[in-house]
Amino acid sequence: MTYLPLTMTLLVFSLIMVASESSYQAYASHNPNLFTSAENSFFDNHFSGSMVVEVVVYDPNLIDTDEGKGEPDVTINGKQLRMVQGVDGQWHAYFANVKKAKIADQIVFDVGVEGASLDFGVFCSSDTDSSVLGVSFSDTDGVAIPRSGGISGATNGISQFTKCTGTPTFSGTLNNVLKRATSPNTNPQVSVGQIGINQNVWPIIQLYSFDDTYTLSVGNQLLELSYVGAFPSKGDIVIYAPKQKVAMVVDLFHP
Repeated sequence: MTYLPLTMTLLVFSLIMVASESSYQAYASHNPNLFTSAENSFFDNHFSGSMVVEVVVYDPNLIDTDEGKGEPDVTINGKQLRMVQGVDGQWHAYFANVKKAKIADQIVFDVGVEGASLDFGVFCSSDTDSSVLGVSFSDTDGVAIPRSGGISGATNGISQFTKCTGTPTFSGTLNNVLKRATSPNTNPQVSVGQIGINQNVWPIIQLYSFDDTYTLSVGNQLLELSYVGAFPSKGDIVIYAPKQKVAMVVDLFHP
């Protein structure tokens, strides 16, 4: 029996962090089945820079690993986050900010030491054919895969993403920013990870662009967040609650 997919939404918006150019916050609509590694208290679910965030969906109706299950519908600012069922029956995904991930990877690339420090592995563009990765990641801005074996067209660092071609093989792991990822479900009675992902590209990190202006809706409360440039510091932020006609200006300073 195949169950209908669970639908969930993640809203991502910007916050600030002292001594950081910018940071981002993940917000999940209240749902006991959805967990993220960035989740703290209701307004402190923040993450920054090139941090990789894990998303886990647990649903008793979707936990069986030996029969077909529908992929949970999880989105980040309206864009699909592909979920892969792990050997534990739970559904897993990893994502990061594309700009920050590329900068971090470039640092390692410049040093010339693969598989160390902030190495994200290699990058593939979002229009890479699903026959290469196993499934489509067209809603992302690109993906980071942990190995380059059997792949052509992959890039490193801040280079523009291009399509990856070929057949991924289980070669040496280059990704050093994601440790102890849950292995995908490889039960022969179902597709790998239930969605048919190529297990040699796991764990895959889905990359997204986060704009500078966001609207966060919590019940009947509305907050508008935006970066407004240097006034006087880069990273200063304005938070506006239009219903209450209250604005707060947060001035970032670097010690």
